[in-house]
Amino acid sequence: MNDVQEGTRLTIGRRLGLAMGVAALAMLILAIVGYRGVSGVVESAQHMVEVDSAEAAHAAKLRSNALELRRFEKDFYLNMGNPSKQAGYVKKWRQELAEARQEVDLIAGLDRSQKTKDRIKQIRSRLTQYEAGFLGTTRDVKTGSITTAKEGDAAIGKYKDAIRGIDAIAEALADESAKKMASNAGAIRGLGSSTLTITWVVMLLGMIFTVVLGTLITRSVSHSITALTEVAKQLATGNLRGNVKVERRRDEIGELQQAFSAMHGNMRSVIQTITEGIGALTSSASQIGSTAREYAATASEHASSVAEASATLGEVRQTSQSAAERARGVVDAAEVAAKTSADGQQAVANAVISSEVIGERVGNIAIQINELSDRMLRIGDIVESVGDLAEQSNLLAVNANIQAAKAGSQGRGFSVVASEVRNLAEQSKRATVEIRGILSELQRAAQGAVSATEEGKEKVADGVRALALARQTIEELGSAVDANADAARQIAASAGQQATGIGQVADTVQGIAKLSKDSAMGVQQLQTAAEDLTQLSSRLTDAAARFEI
Repeated sequence: MNDVQEGTRLTIGRRLGLAMGVAALAMLILAIVGYRGVSGVVESAQHMVEVDSAEAAHAAKLRSNALELRRFEKDFYLNMGNPSKQAGYVKKWRQELAEARQEVDLIAGLDRSQKTKDRIKQIRSRLTQYEAGFLGTTRDVKTGSITTAKEGDAAIGKYKDAIRGIDAIAEALADESAKKMASNAGAIRGLGSSTLTITWVVMLLGMIFTVVLGTLITRSVSHSITALTEVAKQLATGNLRGNVKVERRRDEIGELQQAFSAMHGNMRSVIQTITEGIGALTSSASQIGSTAREYAATASEHASSVAEASATLGEVRQTSQSAAERARGVVDAAEVAAKTSADGQQAVANAVISSEVIGERVGNIAIQINELSDRMLRIGDIVESVGDLAEQSNLLAVNANIQAAKAGSQGRGFSVVASEVRNLAEQSKRATVEIRGILSELQRAAQGAVSATEEGKEKVADGVRALALARQTIEELGSAVDANADAARQIAASAGQQATGIGQVADTVQGIAKLSKDSAMGVQQLQTAAEDLTQLSSRLTDAAARFEI
């Protein structure tokens, strides 16, 4: 019977979650306080850097501008009688005045308090007064109203208070900015000190609360864990007597106690079942070992028979493969012969086509030669006409010489022309005679070429007929070669199929042999497993004996 006690309703996870929540809350408060303190410090420091320090720097620069204005003013009066230097000092004075007004505008943009606004207004007014006074004296110097430095200093004297007042106001602005920075620095130190104090207080309270809550949670868990540890030690030694104490609690410890109690009961049942099954296992292992030994002898004989059959089929397989290879050689030779026959047929066909083309071209040549002969005949006629023209030109030249002789000295020039025409006519006659001879030779050659082309055309026709007969003979030979190649392919295919079938049978027998070997090995393994089962039952008996139920 399990003992049950009332316990807490909070799980360990919830307790740890509560502790973590408190720690997180403390850290959040710490972060908020620190953020506010740091934000205040940063804001004050930022204002001090961006406003107060900048205002002090601009005020110091304004004072420097005022001093430079007064220096350039004195240099202007000290260089009376040197207009070029005076013009240079006036230019520098104007630049310094522009920088002073720029610094005034920057100060006005940084500090918008009424007091600062009043001071800025005074500075701008004094700068305007001083500017009007100095520029007025420079005009007087140019016009000659002022000729000495003493006169110039006296003229500007009533405006010096304005520039001195600007220096005093700028100094006051710088002092006030320095006081503000000192005040902000003190505020920053105070805010940092208070933030640090609050942070330490919050951290200390959080640590105290976390330690207290952790101690309570530890105490609520450690007692039950210690009891379960004792139970686990008894289980480790094999002591299954007694019961596990289970408290009535709704946390992980309660679930762990219930799990230990169930495990204790299950282990007791398992050990009892194992003890009962060890005897049956021992008996079965003995029977399996005896059966395995008998089957091992039978499997060994079967494996020997299958090995002999596999060896015989291997020899038959080699023979069939050799026959298949020879058949493939015959097929290759037949295919080469068929290809050679096809190439011969194609060559004869190409020769027939070429011969026919040659015959056509020879006929065309004969026609062209006949046309050439006709044209040469026409050329002969033209040459004959040229000879007649030359004869007439010769007669005309003779008549012209006669008329020139009658004309006396006035016809000498005409006589020269007539002589040249006569000479040309003689040359033309000789040329026509030569052309007739060449044309006669060309006609005889053309007639011989026509005869040769006609004879060549008949020879080509005879060659075409002979090639046609050879083509028919080669085609008949190709058909016979193709038939032989087809028969060889069929024989090779049959031999290949036979070799494949024998190979498959051999592979099957080898597979059977492998299965027989595997079966024999399996029987040996079964025998070994039976022996292992016997040893296992013995070890289980020893192991079960260590537990006390």
